Amino acid sequence: MQLEQFNIQCGQVLATEKLPNNQEGIKEYFQRAEAAGLPIAESTSNWAQIQFICSECRTLNEQNGASIELLAYHTKRSLHILKGKPHSSNTYGPDGATQSETFTNTLILV
Repeated sequence: MQLEQFNIQCGQVLATEKLPNNQEGIKEYFQRAEAAGLPIAESTSNWAQIQFICSECRTLNEQNGASIELLAYHTKRSLHILKGKPHSSNTYGPDGATQSETFTNTLILV
């Protein structure tokens, strides 16, 4: 929620200065502030830290998404095995087109 609020505030500041709401707009804003004699060292340092943390969060989010997708696949596959539902296998035929073969035998009985 804090990042969303910060994003809205940045957008408002950039709109006031008639700058685009993107990385180039932020760079231009800092350049204008520096040209006006305002101290920007702390702000640019904080901005760099925000960018780094957001990048780390993006990477972790992608890794978590991939893990969840893999676990969901394995769970679905396990349930199909336990319930005896058919499993489709995709292979390639001589013409390079995919072919689906359905296996109807249960691999394990409980």
